[in-house]
Amino acid sequence: MRAQDDTDLMTDLRTHMRDAFKDEDLCYRLQARLRKEDLQRPVLKGYMATLTMAGSVHLVNPFAKFAPFNEGKAMLEEAIAEEPTSVELRFLRLTIQANVPGFMDYDEALAEDRAFIEAHLGEVPNITFRNRIIDFIARADAEGKL
Repeated sequence: MRAQDDTDLMTDLRTHMRDAFKDEDLCYRLQARLRKEDLQRPVLKGYMATLTMAGSVHLVNPFAKFAPFNEGKAMLEEAIAEEPTSVELRFLRLTIQANVPGFMDYDEALAEDRAFIEAHLGEVPNITFRNRIIDFIARADAEGKL
């Protein structure tokens, strides 16, 4: 992948990830783009994991939602295990854990991820993405999700 293509992909993922939970077509378009990439890179694996979980939101049958959610969860945990100091991966997990219904039982790293992200926020080189993280934490805090 050319450097500019990588930058464009990352920008698109960071910009549209939230909307992928609301827009089924966008979710599947982003997944299709990622399938063309090297998912051995933990950050791309983390985005694919998040999109897999987002895809479960668009399923009608509530029981059908568990399999893709759990697949995405396992993939995200694997990506974080491969790169535990990634603020971006920790942020993906934080956003999922702050928003997933309690019965999904996926909130064990919420406090740890928030503390890690806040401690390492200055290491995020992309200012737009850094501001997106700050905004998310403030909004989730105000909504009582963190």
